[in-house]
Amino acid sequence: MGTVSAIFHNRGCNKLLACCLVALVLGPSLSAGEPENDSLVYIDSLINSRQYSEAVRALTGYMRENPDDFEQAQERIRRIIGVQGGYNRLIGELLDIITEDPGNVDQILALTRQLEAMGSSDDSQTGEFVTRIYNLARFAVNRKRLEAILAEGQALTAAGNYEGALLVYGEGLDIFREEFFTLDYGEDLEGRVREHSSLLGMYIARFRDAALTLQEEFGDPGVLPEELEAGTALFNRIEPALSSLIEIRGGIDETGRYFLEQLARIRSIDAAIGDQSFLSFASRLIYGQNGDATRNGFLHTIDSLWAYRIGTLDALVSAASATVYKSALAEARNGNYRSAETGFSKAAGYGALEGEIQELNGRYAREGRGEPDPPAGGGFLQVRYFAILLARDAELLELSLEQIAADLPEFQAGMETAESVERLRGIFNKLIAEADGKIAGLYGMDREFRSGPADDPARFPGRGGAAEIVRYTAEAAELLEKFRSRCLNTEFDWAYRRYAALNAELEQRLDRRRTELSAGNRLLEGLRQEDQALRSTWPEIPLIPDLGGESTRRYFYPREALARFNLVLPLIDGDIRQGRAVLSGYDAERREFLTDGELGPLRATTRALVAGLEDLYRQGNEGARIASDRTAQADLLREQGDRYYREAGAAVKQDDFGTARDRIRRAAECYNESLALEESAALRQDWDTRVLVLGQDINQRENELVIREVRKIVNLARNEYFEEDFEAAEKLLMQGQNRWHVTNAEENPEIGYWLSIVRGALSFRSDRVIPVTAPLFTEMGQLLSEARRVFEQGYALIRANRVQEGTALFDEARLKIRKVKIMFPMNHEAGMLELRMDQVTDPRAFSASFQRRLDEAFVGVQRQSAESFADLQNLAELNPGYPGIAGILKQAEILMGYRVAPPDPRILRRSDELTRTARTIVDNNDRDQFEAALRQLNEALSLNPNNDEAMVLKDRVQTRMGTGNAILSSADEGEYQRAVRELQQGNTLTAMSLVERLLQNPRNRNSTRVIELLRRIQAIL
Repeated sequence: MGTVSAIFHNRGCNKLLACCLVALVLGPSLSAGEPENDSLVYIDSLINSRQYSEAVRALTGYMRENPDDFEQAQERIRRIIGVQGGYNRLIGELLDIITEDPGNVDQILALTRQLEAMGSSDDSQTGEFVTRIYNLARFAVNRKRLEAILAEGQALTAAGNYEGALLVYGEGLDIFREEFFTLDYGEDLEGRVREHSSLLGMYIARFRDAALTLQEEFGDPGVLPEELEAGTALFNRIEPALSSLIEIRGGIDETGRYFLEQLARIRSIDAAIGDQSFLSFASRLIYGQNGDATRNGFLHTIDSLWAYRIGTLDALVSAASATVYKSALAEARNGNYRSAETGFSKAAGYGALEGEIQELNGRYAREGRGEPDPPAGGGFLQVRYFAILLARDAELLELSLEQIAADLPEFQAGMETAESVERLRGIFNKLIAEADGKIAGLYGMDREFRSGPADDPARFPGRGGAAEIVRYTAEAAELLEKFRSRCLNTEFDWAYRRYAALNAELEQRLDRRRTELSAGNRLLEGLRQEDQALRSTWPEIPLIPDLGGESTRRYFYPREALARFNLVLPLIDGDIRQGRAVLSGYDAERREFLTDGELGPLRATTRALVAGLEDLYRQGNEGARIASDRTAQADLLREQGDRYYREAGAAVKQDDFGTARDRIRRAAECYNESLALEESAALRQDWDTRVLVLGQDINQRENELVIREVRKIVNLARNEYFEEDFEAAEKLLMQGQNRWHVTNAEENPEIGYWLSIVRGALSFRSDRVIPVTAPLFTEMGQLLSEARRVFEQGYALIRANRVQEGTALFDEARLKIRKVKIMFPMNHEAGMLELRMDQVTDPRAFSASFQRRLDEAFVGVQRQSAESFADLQNLAELNPGYPGIAGILKQAEILMGYRVAPPDPRILRRSDELTRTARTIVDNNDRDQFEAALRQLNEALSLNPNNDEAMVLKDRVQTRMGTGNAILSSADEGEYQRAVRELQQGNTLTAMSLVERLLQNPRNRNSTRVIELLRRIQAIL
């Protein structure tokens, strides 16, 4: 509503117009009511009836409703004025003042008082008009004062003098106050109004105290302490004053609302009251001239102070929070987590302080019924505060993660257990789950912010709007994502180092188990003399025996190997279980670690190591099985050897030397096979003592029997020879030789002597006739048959004196005979046919050359020519009566060795001499010379086969000397078996070397087995 001076400022209007304008302008808000009928006809009737006041009132309403009829209304006013006379003269003056100096409300008020003092005019309406002008002038004066108060209060508020503004407003609370209590509105209303008026005074006093406290504590302009604690303390000190402002505003607002309610009720009873009331003016002082508390009034001043103090405080706290938050965010991005955590904690503290400020702001709006502007940044305070807390949580998680990282080395020191691994993995899972949950919350909030309109003040009341909120959520999410990544990296590093360490340990165990198992494998594969050095590494390896022979000979220890396997296999099994536990641990790891990270190769390595351990376990099991089998086989062979040994002993007691010899050899074979499977010093010692002794005893006792039997056989063979039954003699001699070789490896010279004689005779005899078994027997037989036929034909022709033809046939026969003699040069039939053809062809010449032929044949015999001996026999057969031929033939047989030479005294004496020398050795029992005595006796018998004394003495010497053993020693048996294997594999020279080494031992020189093997090798060589 404007002022009176503003309404009547146009001095160009005349008095009537001014009067009408007064009625027009002041009427609606200050008049008691409007006319029911405002037509010109009705107005004219009022003028005619001299009801001027009523006419003026009607004209006022008419002019307001019909501005275009202004001239007609003006004419009627002139008529009324002209009627008034002197009364109207004063009114004219009043109108002149209103027209010329409308702001001079005091003069207007004086004139109206003068007119009231003069009393009403004849027209009661004119008196009423004067009264109303008086009231209007009085109201205008009060209104002018109200406007001045409101303007001054507004200026003071704008200048920050909030206490002065409220005091100025308080000065206007006397306007119409006294008049109000004279209108008799009732004791209850008047009492409540007095009570609220007193409250207004009290609120003004409290406001001064609160404003003074804020000024003293906060300063002007406000300054926030640098430290959060000091700022919080400041807030705590000014919070009572701020709360007091909330109560003051609420109380004043409650009073204003009561005044307005009562004013409305009074107006409903007395419409003419208008604004001319204490309640109306007091309400204007509370709510301002326009009633909205946006420009002046008590509440405007309180709101201004609140907005200034709260806004300043919130801006300072918000700025401090943003600064600290920004710095902490930078520290966090740079990895300075501890300082970042401190900064975020401080920012969170500022955020909490902002929250309290916002809570006060909300209370101000609720309890004080104010509508303050939200402080700067307040619209997204909650989001930023939440982001600060999340960022702070992230840094706390980072710090816990750093602590975990600091504790990780103990897991590389072999101190981790399944429980500790699960505990640490649980910590990682919890941290990542917390981060994921917070990230999901942030992104959920971000989606919520983005899903709606960005300019919705309900969703984004702050000036920053959605963009600022999204920024804060993005920054918090960035830190959480970074933490999550850091957490995953730390967990991965921990897992990688842990699995790498576990793999290294598994690899060490695998290498160690291989080394440990290799001892068993070496024992199972066999050791050589050069492996003695292994005992420094594996003391449990038995001492390798030095049995002579080549150093490549291997000795097997399956029993010791089995013990090693049984010791190592449980350890490998434990390693496998640990390796499988490590493998199962991979299943608990994050899939991305295995698919995208480097745990995949580590798991492959673990699998390879476990597979290596499993393969090593299989090898160990197989080695243990083989060792167990070989040990069992060695034990079984040893048991069989022991059984054969016992059977050999029993056979010896029964003089069953064949069985004894067979069983002792079988025992040796079993023992040797057992030693081939498992080296045993105890078995070797047992073999080389009691077993070897039993073998020697068997050979010795049987040898005595052999000597007697062989002597008998040789004597029988001699008899058969002298009776010229050479086949029987040879058969007996072979029997004696075989019997001799049962206990003796060396040849019996005596048997050899007689065999050479007998076989020579047999050989010559067999060479004279083509044996049926000869490959060319048939062809040779046909040639001889053809030669005989042609000879007979030629012989017949020569006797028929057909010499030339017969000679030709003899030549043909000779060709056939030569073919036979090429293959069988000593053939009897061929030789006789040649001699007879020579004799028949030229008998005289043949007789003349017979002696020559005889001499040539004998000369050939002296050269040991079998062909010459055959020729000699053919000549003797052709001419048996030739003088001296029988003696020549006997001498030839002696020379060829087919007949024993007749005794020679000189040779006989030599034989006897050798026999006597040998007897001396035997009688003296000089065992060291027994071999020499045996050689002498053999020579004596070769000189005189009929030397009976030499025969008896020889048998005695051989009996006393003893003979070889039925078996070899344990070491020599191994070498012997190796020589056999080498020979079977075609390594003849190697086999020969082994046999020669065996023969270096005098005990083996009479071993029939060794000598027989030597002969086989020599036969091949």
